[in-house]
Amino acid sequence: MKNKSIGLILLLTLVLSLIPLAGVSAAVPTDEDFKEAAIVFMLEHHPELEAVDSDDWEFTLLGFTTRWFKMKFTYAEGPDEPPTYELDWVGVITWTKYWPLYGDISVKEVHYSYEVDLSVAKVGPGTTDPGPGVYTVAGGESYSFSASEAISEYPDEYYFRFVKWTIDDGVSVSVSYARVLSGVASTDLTITAVFETRYMSHCNVVYEDGLSAGYMWRDDHALLVVRVVDPSDVTVTIFSSYGTYNRTFHTGVRSFCIYFSAVRFVGDYTVVVSATNDKGTYSPKCLLAGLD
Repeated sequence: MKNKSIGLILLLTLVLSLIPLAGVSAAVPTDEDFKEAAIVFMLEHHPELEAVDSDDWEFTLLGFTTRWFKMKFTYAEGPDEPPTYELDWVGVITWTKYWPLYGDISVKEVHYSYEVDLSVAKVGPGTTDPGPGVYTVAGGESYSFSASEAISEYPDEYYFRFVKWTIDDGVSVSVSYARVLSGVASTDLTITAVFETRYMSHCNVVYEDGLSAGYMWRDDHALLVVRVVDPSDVTVTIFSSYGTYNRTFHTGVRSFCIYFSAVRFVGDYTVVVSATNDKGTYSPKCLLAGLD
């Protein structure tokens, strides 16, 4: 801290030159009195420090005492943890018999600085601007983060939505639904942008051999979901003890759903699915569900 006392002699000389030459005597406050005055001042100006035990603060007092005057440059450094709070406070504390506030200690803040870590994260398909990471900013400075969803590969089928910000200060968690999160840095924060995937309800639904919806829901059925690329002709072949099934369907929707009678899948069976679009024949992704 030696570098912080540069200019101390010049400042003290200036202050002493302004002191009158007459006054009344009074008890000179101790260094402990100066420390207590600094704590009171810090709490009045920075209420967020109330959670920090003042006994954990390290004070260094530099200055001198004369018959009529006492001045201290006070450096206060906060504990690293718990809680995590880095602070460097420098104040001038004076006492003199000649001031109107006779017998009081006067505190004047000369310098106050601390740093805050903003840990930014995201959950789901999206990002933040600035992007996820840890940002160290000076206490009292403003910050701003915006949320941006990812772009869906198939926007007609599903899209991404910004849900909320969660802001954790280590004591409590608050929520903001604004796309842009702004504030003033006063303590360490963990900020998380939450995104979700929303699916559209578009699906081309057909039944084997033209079964009606009423018939389908009277019995157990299996569901074959086929994900096609662009408008396609989908050919489904099933080999089983129930017989061989083969049919070609046309769909212009990526999600293509076919309901089958469950008897086609009793015992050993094989399902073969192929699709053809204007680029040629390919094997689409498939999911067979609804079977025990």
